Amino acid sequence: MQLIPQMILVGIVNTDRNRDYTPTYAPEQLGTFRFPTSGKADAFLRFLKSELFPLIDTNYRTEPFRIISGWSLGGLLTVHTYLYQPQLFSAYLAISPSLWWDEDLYVRRADSVLTYGHVSEKPMVVTLGALEGGDMGRSVRDGFVPLMKEKLNDQSAFTFVEIPEESHSYVPYKAFYVGLQSVFSDWVMPNEVLDQGWAGIKTFFEDQSAKYGYQIDIPESAYFRLASRYYNAGDRSKAVEIAKIYVERFPQSSYAHYYLGIRAKQNGDLEIAKQNFQEAMGLEAGLPDPDRERILNCQILLKDIEEALLKK
Repeated sequence: MQLIPQMILVGIVNTDRNRDYTPTYAPEQLGTFRFPTSGKADAFLRFLKSELFPLIDTNYRTEPFRIISGWSLGGLLTVHTYLYQPQLFSAYLAISPSLWWDEDLYVRRADSVLTYGHVSEKPMVVTLGALEGGDMGRSVRDGFVPLMKEKLNDQSAFTFVEIPEESHSYVPYKAFYVGLQSVFSDWVMPNEVLDQGWAGIKTFFEDQSAKYGYQIDIPESAYFRLASRYYNAGDRSKAVEIAKIYVERFPQSSYAHYYLGIRAKQNGDLEIAKQNFQEAMGLEAGLPDPDRERILNCQILLKDIEEALLKK
């Protein structure tokens, strides 16, 4: 069962982060820090839109759901994009964004955009280490986050997560994981949907497809979860029926055949079980890295079936 969808992770090797991640020219920051090349974030975003996105889409299997995740000045870039070019991405993850930049300019800009009602309601996740204070903590924890919670129309679109016991330097490792969890918090089909049978499952994935903007097919996990629900409820025949559909939908899945074999054997359909255990073994053996344990289990179960058939 996938907790999040498959994705391509694109990391951009940066030659001047102070230039590319800052949206305004502000060479002096906080009285001591110097940023003489600052202010070219929009040029960097043009590069993403006109060069990088087409390159990736041409050469890789992609779907039209993109996430931008940035840390520190990269988080500032993420917030800037969210406020002013929200069409570029489908979700935003700002990790400890440097919203102190240019005398808290992006806290004020967020206030303005929110006030006039032009802010995107795409998912925005902001994280901050619990140990981060000073200008970082003030601008994010005391500035940006309260504004979003007070003025954003769709509150479900904004999430703030404080990462316990983490400082600025180490927070990205946990924050990226937590951020993806938040963006895809509804990705896994809840057990309640299984109570509605195929109709509920179909509706769930139709809704997911509409939300994420591309066709999301019913995965393997939905088939064996539904079959298991029928089996646990005492309806073994229905469990076998669903397991057969599972095999029809995923004929090259060794687990699908193995699962049907298990359910058929439990239901007394020994010939069906035998056939599918053999098929599972053949498919698994043909993989570059076969699951030896599954093959061994099939061999043991096939031996049990042969002994049972001889007694008939």
